[in-house]
Amino acid sequence: MTTSPDNEGPGPYGARWALLVLPACFVAAVAVLGSHAGPFWMWYRLDPDYFYLLDALNLVNLTTPGHIAHPGVTVDALGALVLWAAHLGAGADEITQAVLARPETHLRLIGALFIGLNAAALLALGAAGHAVFGNLLAALILQMGPFLSMLVLKQGFHVKPEALLIFSTLMLAVVTVVALGPGVLQRRRMGLAAAFAVVVGFGVATKVTFAPLWLLPVFLLGSWRAVGVYGALSLISFVAFTLPAIGAFAEFFEWMTRLTLASGLHGRGTATVMDFSLYPERVLKLFSRPVLHVVFLASVAVLVVQWRRRRRGQAVPGPETQATARALAGVCVAQLAQILLIAKQPNAIYILPSLILAALAAALLYRLLVDLRLGAGPARRRYDGAVAALLAVLAVAQTFAVVETDREFRAMRAAADALDNDRFAACARIYFLHASGPSFAFYLASHVTGQTFAERLGKQTPGNDFWLENWWQPDTVQLRDWYGPRDLGRVLDSYPCAYLRGSFGERARAYLAATAPGVAFDTSCSTGMEFVYTLGVDCAGRVTGAWNRGKRQ
Repeated sequence: MTTSPDNEGPGPYGARWALLVLPACFVAAVAVLGSHAGPFWMWYRLDPDYFYLLDALNLVNLTTPGHIAHPGVTVDALGALVLWAAHLGAGADEITQAVLARPETHLRLIGALFIGLNAAALLALGAAGHAVFGNLLAALILQMGPFLSMLVLKQGFHVKPEALLIFSTLMLAVVTVVALGPGVLQRRRMGLAAAFAVVVGFGVATKVTFAPLWLLPVFLLGSWRAVGVYGALSLISFVAFTLPAIGAFAEFFEWMTRLTLASGLHGRGTATVMDFSLYPERVLKLFSRPVLHVVFLASVAVLVVQWRRRRRGQAVPGPETQATARALAGVCVAQLAQILLIAKQPNAIYILPSLILAALAAALLYRLLVDLRLGAGPARRRYDGAVAALLAVLAVAQTFAVVETDREFRAMRAAADALDNDRFAACARIYFLHASGPSFAFYLASHVTGQTFAERLGKQTPGNDFWLENWWQPDTVQLRDWYGPRDLGRVLDSYPCAYLRGSFGERARAYLAATAPGVAFDTSCSTGMEFVYTLGVDCAGRVTGAWNRGKRQ
């Protein structure tokens, strides 16, 4: 059974063209936002995009990735494939040289692949929805997933796990919708279990926060045997997708253990699994987004109606309706499980899959309302009109949101560009978390990914560039260059001026007060988004002579 197509609208050819609109809008939106956000080495972009570039290069060199906290192995592997494809026939050494010389070009190539994958998945989802539901409106609802929150579009142009979580969630929705076709679940149950396992394994190998979505197919498959096959294959799939990082499995599981046994962010804080004094508040905060709780509560209400009808022995139309209800229950449980997991260490970016799944829930809800005759009969046309109007309102609202986000990115880029690091070529340039600068982006990524290319990078980086290192231990700051720790006093004595830049200014201020007491650094060059400390130089890069080398107070 399919949703009645009596209100289909455009013919089949018109529908095909209509299904291209939202994928094209997605590509346009993320491409424009990414372009206007500026280079990947900007302070608000370098973490973790440069990390994944160097780990992709690690795979090209048959070296284990060094940054697997997410674990993010799919990002590394696809990145490595792009690097190989961009330099067909070249050896690892030649590819390495090219990537380190032109990192931005190669990051854009990898980002383009991710954007293309997401657009293709969005198109496939629309096509599946149109074929199974027999209704263009339902298909468009499905395709609205990436547009329900600007959080999704902001991640779409990055080279990071979130960009592939979009793809994973959309593909999970594709398989779910295909399973709801007439007789498909009954005829292809084991094939669907395998398809779900591949998608979920890919998603969890991309980021472990995808794991709660494993529950969705459990509800839909409707057979203990199929669920058992799905469980076994999803584990095999996860292992297969993480094999490129097999040498770092121990490190990954140690990291997961630290996260589990600590209540704070990134394994810090009180050594307890959960801070129950804050947990309820965190759950409510994550659920506070209307795109989550409105669709969730409406879905629960309709599922209750269906359950009560079945309990009273009232006829419920068709096995596809039953499967749709199970799929909707699976979506709700998966969303709830993800929020309960993320609330331990809350961050809105971690619930990105749940935000996208809200569109799948809305489409399933739309189908159930029709199949259960809650939106049928004379009211059907008004019902469809109201849904179409809501989609139009969402489209307009998100258009304005994209424009506003684009304005914010332009403003951040303008602020970062207002101070050119090259003006301070005569000074000791000291960068700290997170600073806008190619050398700092490379340094931090190298430090996090195992310093495989440190020697090469040291040769191509200006000798007057230094870094304040406090990535692993935020309270411990150390001045370094490519060759190891350096003494701040000696560095200051070696140059006529100093220029320090980054976005964690308090840490830098505390370090300077402790290691350079009595030295008065000027902060007037700060951009508002990055802290800048100067010594013996003005904001135009002119050495003022106010700093006398070797004569610190």
